[in-house]
Amino acid sequence: MGGKETSRGIFYQALVAVLEALKEDSWTEISVELETNEDKVDIGLFNGDMLNKAIQVKSSINAFGLTKVKEWIDDIYEDTKNTELSSKECQICLIGSVSEGVSGLSNALEKYYTNKLDDSSQKILESFDVEKYSNTKISIEILSISLDHLMGITRDKLNYYLSQKSIQLSQEQLVLVTNAIATEKMILSSTGEKISRESFDKKLENWILELRDYEMRKIKKVSIRSFKRGTLKTHNEADSSICFINMFEERYLKNGLHWNKDIYSKLSEEIMNISNPDYKYELHINAHTSITFAIGRLFDSKSGIESYPVQSTAFSGEQKWNISQDLTTYESLITNWKENEYGEDIFDCALIINITRDIYEDVKEYLQDEDIKVKKIINCKLPKQSNNTILNGNHAKQLADEIINILNNRERKERLAVLHVFISAPVGFVYYLGTLSRGIGSTIIYEYDFEQNHTGTYNPGISFPNKYDN
Repeated sequence: MGGKETSRGIFYQALVAVLEALKEDSWTEISVELETNEDKVDIGLFNGDMLNKAIQVKSSINAFGLTKVKEWIDDIYEDTKNTELSSKECQICLIGSVSEGVSGLSNALEKYYTNKLDDSSQKILESFDVEKYSNTKISIEILSISLDHLMGITRDKLNYYLSQKSIQLSQEQLVLVTNAIATEKMILSSTGEKISRESFDKKLENWILELRDYEMRKIKKVSIRSFKRGTLKTHNEADSSICFINMFEERYLKNGLHWNKDIYSKLSEEIMNISNPDYKYELHINAHTSITFAIGRLFDSKSGIESYPVQSTAFSGEQKWNISQDLTTYESLITNWKENEYGEDIFDCALIINITRDIYEDVKEYLQDEDIKVKKIINCKLPKQSNNTILNGNHAKQLADEIINILNNRERKERLAVLHVFISAPVGFVYYLGTLSRGIGSTIIYEYDFEQNHTGTYNPGISFPNKYDN
């Protein structure tokens, strides 16, 4: 099993443990990765010295077949029956799709133990000897591998649990706490040690209250805009606003102004003035590509300030593109390297990012017209270009990480030269790329004349590093 599969298995095991702890009432102690002779018990729920329930968790992107499931049932039963841990119930928890045979057996077992056995279930059990398991109940739990589905179940169980404790959370708080519990695995240890019900309740309640207060501390909305159209409402609702509109004629920088001296210096100063580590910042960015990139650069991980962008989408309106723990596999970039022959002294590179539209030919034409010589053109795109190909903040951050990894593979002399960057992508992606940019060397971000009112092509925007960098 590879590293990613192992991590996924540990995640699902921890999630099922939390679910069992929340939904079961008749336990006094719980153990994750319970130590047994054959190590077949992932989760054990005890009532005093009696092992009430032994669970083995299996997850797979492939459908589970009946033969394997029967083997696993035998394994966990045999692992507990001849020891002091003899369990009242042995359960196989399957996370993923199952064959018709597995689904049928799961339903038949449930009907058998609730005295609701019908003819079809009886026929299924003819090939499964329930009696051989003596006084041990056998069950099969089937859960969807969809993270959203699992989080939904956890959220519902947590909501019920908290209502019994008279702890009230808003829907947004409940979602935040559920995601944190499921992904951070901070409640249950995976060392095999037993945790008492009292200790679990106390630890969970204290942690939830601390997490609620931390996650829901005041969020400040910041409007940053260099575009006027459609931005007034956001500007008026923001706690703070940074405005560059009077420095531009539509999208074009006014004569006499400089991207670094006038735009970046102001942006850097104003972000420094509004930043406070006691707050989280929700960034409503309606601005040029290089300004958006610079905002990310200023809010990088070393700034000590938590922030996330809000992305406008065609079908879902505004979405918070914050980062959360996520096992989803998103679509990756396709990258092509084109090497030019300009002589031994040329080491500049051009990075072209085609996400919302394909800009490769436009950029090639611009480089040729402006006589910008680059040793390599690094062309990155998704299989399809549109405004909706990046799904959320996690996807945007993944793609930004991929870009940085690509740039780190340049030769040493290329990394010391200038990187010319051309981007057609959502604001949220550009922001996250900016947060990772301090290690990529000398960089120029280019702006495109969308209205075709001036040059009708690209123009240099903010360059990095510069003396206004913080």
